[in-house]
Amino acid sequence: MRAEPVRVRHTDLDAFVRALLCAKGMRADDAATAADVFVWADLHGVTSHGVAWLPMTVKIIDDGSLNVHARPHLALDMPARIVVEADSAAGSIAMMFATRAACERAAHAGVCIASVRNCTHTGPIGRYATLAAESGCAAIVLVAGPPFMAYHGSRVASLSTSPIAMAVPGPAGEPIVLDIATSMIPFSKLRQARVMGTPVPPGTALTVDGRPTTDPAQAFVPLPIAGHKGSGLSLMTELLTSVLVGNAILTDHIPSDGAHRHTQNALIVAMKVSAYRADEAFADDVAELASMIKGLPRAEGVDAIRLPGEQSARLAREREANGIPMPGPAWETLLGVARNAGVAPPPAMA
Repeated sequence: MRAEPVRVRHTDLDAFVRALLCAKGMRADDAATAADVFVWADLHGVTSHGVAWLPMTVKIIDDGSLNVHARPHLALDMPARIVVEADSAAGSIAMMFATRAACERAAHAGVCIASVRNCTHTGPIGRYATLAAESGCAAIVLVAGPPFMAYHGSRVASLSTSPIAMAVPGPAGEPIVLDIATSMIPFSKLRQARVMGTPVPPGTALTVDGRPTTDPAQAFVPLPIAGHKGSGLSLMTELLTSVLVGNAILTDHIPSDGAHRHTQNALIVAMKVSAYRADEAFADDVAELASMIKGLPRAEGVDAIRLPGEQSARLAREREANGIPMPGPAWETLLGVARNAGVAPPPAMA
């Protein structure tokens, strides 16, 4: 297996993902939307949700869990609240549709709460919070999914890792974006660690039989952040996203008998800044607070104090200019996916 990393232009990676998804039966416009989200993840360093997720995407298309023909639509359409029925569409397609719809309604009503029901893996939810902020909204995004994480005090997978993202329009047009999981380590990063053979940090994961481990081949159950606090956040996310729209996930998945649906639900809150105050005044206050935070006395060994999303935005600019690095094993996996789908892989940069 190739050991050295490969760099790929983000535009070439985007074209490859589009071609791959179209080869699997997806409409060209939907493939373009999904490719945007995959590449955004790799540009911003969220590699676990970038093209590393393509093999799983292909798998759930092949087994019928992802409906490539689905057209997310509004099952409930009110001025300040909507429900998007995804019909097992790619999560990226359903989430981009829902975020845009929520921002459009927030422009008129001041705020809109969008529930997304029955989509597949959403990918990096920071993408949707960023989109809302770029549309002049402050945003909160919650996602619920199958149980991978242990409930605090248990030793089995019983909760989703339930990512949470928040964003506001930021200084110089660059949003301030927080994107975190409620687990010590995202489940997708455990999968990535197994591919790369890299140990996971101590105290972050359990084996399938509930023993602490750092062995990536044995680490399958991530632990919640801050114990009961992470568990509580994940449980409340399931209640607010899944149970609220009648598409419960945990009660369907926790019983070990039988097959389970691959499904996720989400909640998007979009608040139009100009409905509360002038955009310019808000921007000035955000810039002032950001400047104060970055100017705080630094702890020993800290080279700079960074705002949420600042480092990933800087990384994206660097990767747009110099290409996206892909570890050797990930590159070989990508070549295999391309070969199996009968599409040309993206060219490696010299």
